[in-house]
Amino acid sequence: MVAITPFHREEGEDTPKVYFDPQQGYYEIQGASFPDDAGEFYIPILEWVDNLVANYDFEHFPKELFVKMHFYYFNSGTAKYVYEIFQRLKKLVDQGAKLKVQWYYPKDDIDDYHAGKEYERLLGVPFEFIEDEEPEEEWDRLFEEGEI
Repeated sequence: MVAITPFHREEGEDTPKVYFDPQQGYYEIQGASFPDDAGEFYIPILEWVDNLVANYDFEHFPKELFVKMHFYYFNSGTAKYVYEIFQRLKKLVDQGAKLKVQWYYPKDDIDDYHAGKEYERLLGVPFEFIEDEEPEEEWDRLFEEGEI
């Protein structure tokens, strides 16, 4: 068995926190994501997920994967990479894993809600949609600082 260590990145000014732990079956992205070069941020994540999929050991890793996507804001560059992450994790579903996705969206933000619905439709995996009543402070900070 190839050792796969958790993937972790702290939240930055324009990038979210990322925490993927295959031993726990837990995969989380949380925060705002609008980097100028989304590829620079997300390609290492995709490479890690590719390694995970290629070496996933169903005897030692959980058969149920819990994915939590909790964006306060994300741009179109990020949207492409989020889809790619889901596509790669879906390969594990095709091999017998169960994927549970929680999609958080800011209260009253119909666009983020519909983005999650579109991912759900494209992947054919049911999502749990959770309206987040708390991102107001984060939104206010991002707008005040002129970041979005």
